[in-house]
Parts: sequence; structure tokens; C-alpha cells
Amino acid sequence: TVKASFSNPEQRLCILWSYIDVRDVATACRLAIEKDGLGCQPMILAAEDTSSNLPSSELIAKYLPTVKDLRQSFDAREPLISSKRAQDALGWKQQHFLQ
Repeated sequence: TVKASFSNPEQRLCILWSYIDVRDVATACRLAIEKDGLGCQPMILAAEDTSSNLPSSELIAKYLPTVKDLRQSFDAREPLISSKRAQDALGWKQQHFLQ
């Protein structure tokens, strides 16, 4: 399970420790279909936290040591992938969290 992998960050490095519940994806799809004039826009859906027990800054330092040009600081378990476009365009908000 995803929760079981929290203690093994290497397993989820390839997706930058992101996750999303399928119910939240379904909600975003419904909002996109119902949104007038949206057209075709790429959007990312990701949880507002990570699938690791470690703080994001520690994950970056340990598993992505060559990444130096960070556009923001990452506190606690803040995600490295943003759903801001979906939040702004659709009014979408994550409802289902792992913890």
C-alpha cells in the first residue's frame, strides 16, 4: 500500500513522493466537464502532502542532491508537484488524504 511505502522513500522517488486519491481525480474530471469555456488545458492533480514521513526538504537533499535551483522552500511534507492550475481553473480541492 501507499502508506506502507512511507518509510521507504526510494520506492516513490520516480513520482516525487506524490499521490492522489481516485475520488479526487473523479471530482476534478467532473468539474472540468462542467466548466464552461475551459477548452483543453493540461493540469496536474497531486495531493497537498507527500507520501513520505520525511520532510520534503530532506527528501530533496538526500535523493535529488544536484537540484539547487529551487523556486520555493519546502517545509514539512509539502508536495513537489503543484495542483494550482486545477485549483484555480476548476475550484478543485483535495478531499481525501492518506494521513
